[in-house]
Amino acid sequence: YRTYIRVATLPSTEIPVMALRDASTYQVSIRLDGSGNLKLWDEEDNAQIGSTLTGAISTNTWYRLEIMYDFGTAGVGDTLAAASLNGNIFATSSTQNHANGARGVDAGILASLLLLHP
Repeated sequence: YRTYIRVATLPSTEIPVMALRDASTYQVSIRLDGSGNLKLWDEEDNAQIGSTLTGAISTNTWYRLEIMYDFGTAGVGDTLAAASLNGNIFATSSTQNHANGARGVDAGILASLLLLHP
């Protein structure tokens, strides 16, 4: 999944800017903090995946964000999740353990991950 973002002002708290979901719950997201750092986040288990990409985002510049998600077998721990910025992977794991695969993607300022989606 791919989206393009441009940030006018960095957020005051860490927020998701791109997230994959099943029917109603987020599985994995890319989060942005007030220092322009990016993290790949396992929303289902509330844990960071891989390393933080430090100082990645500056204001008023366009960026390409991508999440690769290859759902394996539910509950087995063989799901692949990876995140990239402008084509360069910054976090990856091939041992994610999700109950459901991704059915949709949301992008933008995702202030609350508690929303239900159609």
